[in-house]
Amino acid sequence: GGGGAAAAGGGIVVRRPASGWPTDSSAPGRLRLAEEEAQREGACEWTVHTVACLLDNYCYVLVDRSGGPDAADRPVALVDPSDPTAVLAALSDLSRDHYGGAALRPVAILTTHKHWDH
Repeated sequence: GGGGAAAAGGGIVVRRPASGWPTDSSAPGRLRLAEEEAQREGACEWTVHTVACLLDNYCYVLVDRSGGPDAADRPVALVDPSDPTAVLAALSDLSRDHYGGAALRPVAILTTHKHWDH
């Protein structure tokens, strides 16, 4: 089966501080401080978009925005891209609608589960 390429709006922005996420959960406020550090540093930033695939699945497209607003090429990671046609169409639409025509270049694919049909 096939679903249409339906990429969600502007996506969700995720920031990671250059020093990485805190791993010591016993340190109070470390996560908040890490987020403040990310804001100050203009650290690595991604936007997450969803793409409808097949009848009842979604692919997540993580776009690396660390190259700044005028980057001509943006690496992307794809999570569960079960319908290549829908995902490729969505990459084209996202490029045009949200990234000024910048190439969205898949550099990683993560598959988290499987179904009998894909």
